[in-house]
Amino acid sequence: MEVSLTFVWGRHAQLRLRQRGLDAAAVEATMRENWGARQHNQGRARWRIAAEGIVVTFDCPVDGDHRKVYIHTVWAS
Repeated sequence: MEVSLTFVWGRHAQLRLRQRGLDAAAVEATMRENWGARQHNQGRARWRIAAEGIVVTFDCPVDGDHRKVYIHTVWAS
């Protein structure tokens, strides 16, 4: 089930996208498709999704909005 979300990419996450040749739209689609499989993260970001060859760390909710996602970083796994 795909979830309706708004994504905010942090500077570090934007840098990592460029460095790793990843596509933001593809990362966002993977996050939507795997939203139910997110796990608590032990680092700076509250949540983590590892799926389809990527790992994303993020916060949600942002400013009390449960459909807003702040992406901290992303990498290929």
